[in-house]
Amino acid sequence: MAVFGEIIKRAVEVADEWLKQPNPAKAQKEQLKMLLENAQTTAFGQRYQFGTLLESKDMEKAFAESVPYHSYDKIYEEWWHRVVDGEPDITWPGRVTYFAVSSGTTSARKRIPVTEQMNKAIAEAEKAFDVNIKEFTVSAVEREEQYTHQWCLGVEGNVGASSEALAETIDNFLRSNNKNYNVARDKALKGIGVSIVQAEMFSRWTEETKQKGGQVKVPRVMAQDDFKAFIDFVDNNQK
Repeated sequence: MAVFGEIIKRAVEVADEWLKQPNPAKAQKEQLKMLLENAQTTAFGQRYQFGTLLESKDMEKAFAESVPYHSYDKIYEEWWHRVVDGEPDITWPGRVTYFAVSSGTTSARKRIPVTEQMNKAIAEAEKAFDVNIKEFTVSAVEREEQYTHQWCLGVEGNVGASSEALAETIDNFLRSNNKNYNVARDKALKGIGVSIVQAEMFSRWTEETKQKGGQVKVPRVMAQDDFKAFIDFVDNNQK
């Protein structure tokens, strides 16, 4: 399943508290079918015979009986360690470049694979506005019981576009190319914002966190508190 770390998960969870699907069973079946179709040629999909499951008369029952429950530790030990090592087509088509870092509320922080859709959205913004985006990070920020999608873009050189125009381009690309994101945007992810900073701010933050024994690279997806700390750091250190 294509995931955006905690962003999509938390947004959909909020929506489910106050929105009702007109036909949730049908929607879930369609979602399962889409995921099985996309992942059937991966190592995980072949191991659990996703192609055969798609041909079952009762696809949902066949899936539940064939694919076991995986805790984070189990799926990491059996599958995701190969993803981290750079192998393609393990649990989702292609090679995963970035990993979201979970907040670690129940145990140590965990690395969750993030698909290429985010990277392609940034590339689309670069192409549209002829801007060099060297770094980026994103977070779901809660305001008045709703989430907004906040991006911070680290650029080199001049930026010939407004933050609003960049936000619209990224948002439109993700809506068109990621079904889960589009669902979340229609439900609980109520906006998208972009902050533009010089790329050097990311490397300066890296040095800061190294000294404190933290991560050696700004994660592509941040928890809300970490994102706020990063933005505060940028605000206090920009020339």
